[in-house]
Amino acid sequence: MNNLGLTNVLVGKIDSDLPRTYNGGSKCIDHIYATPSVYDIIHRCGIAPFNYFQKSDHRGIYVDLDIEKILETETNIIPAANFRRLKTTSVGSLKLYQEAIIKEITKNEYVRKVDELQAIINNKTEDELKIKIRLDELDEQVTNSLRSAEKKCAKIHMMCRHDWSPELKFALLNLRHAKRHLKKTLRDTSFAKEEYIAEVQNAYDERRKWRRACREAKENSKELRESFLEELAQHQALLNNTIASNEIKQLKRYEEQRKEARRI
Repeated sequence: MNNLGLTNVLVGKIDSDLPRTYNGGSKCIDHIYATPSVYDIIHRCGIAPFNYFQKSDHRGIYVDLDIEKILETETNIIPAANFRRLKTTSVGSLKLYQEAIIKEITKNEYVRKVDELQAIINNKTEDELKIKIRLDELDEQVTNSLRSAEKKCAKIHMMCRHDWSPELKFALLNLRHAKRHLKKTLRDTSFAKEEYIAEVQNAYDERRKWRRACREAKENSKELRESFLEELAQHQALLNNTIASNEIKQLKRYEEQRKEARRI
């Protein structure tokens, strides 16, 4: 990279002794290189802590540039994207969303919190830093409430509503088989009357059994998922000749990333 005329921004602006940027390593393996013209207009740069911007096994790296010097003109303010908007054509989903939003507003007392913040800003009873922290906390709460409302009205496949585990998969597959067997039994006219009643009753009992198993697996989906990850970590530790505790930490980190990336 140096032969191409590029400069390592982190090394040049901070230090050559940089912290590790990968959670599974011991060195800084993430860098930013810039041309001389861009390097000269960098105000500051840095390496963020792990999971500061989002869940990841790498640190976030940032640079602050003088945009006016780059563009050599006055800059226009770019409005923030309006991501807090439910996109749907279903009237029923919209109604569920509105009901969930009203419940969230009432439960979290957003009106009272906004009035309190407005009074603090008008009376200047706190410094700007504390006010900014309060605003950021309220903004995060509102965002989480909107996500919660979206999840309640979203059409998610039944296999995705709960944490996956072999027990849940086994119960769902057997429930599907029991339903098919019941339909087939109800249409079968080759049995005698007494045999038909007994077969139908057995089919209903089988369906009831696996419905109960599915309900229990869904209620305990988190515990079953954790147990499955622990068994998987032990298996991977044997294959890779590593420590099981390190494998389970890595699997749980991937699990957090998967949940964080899951969107409506």
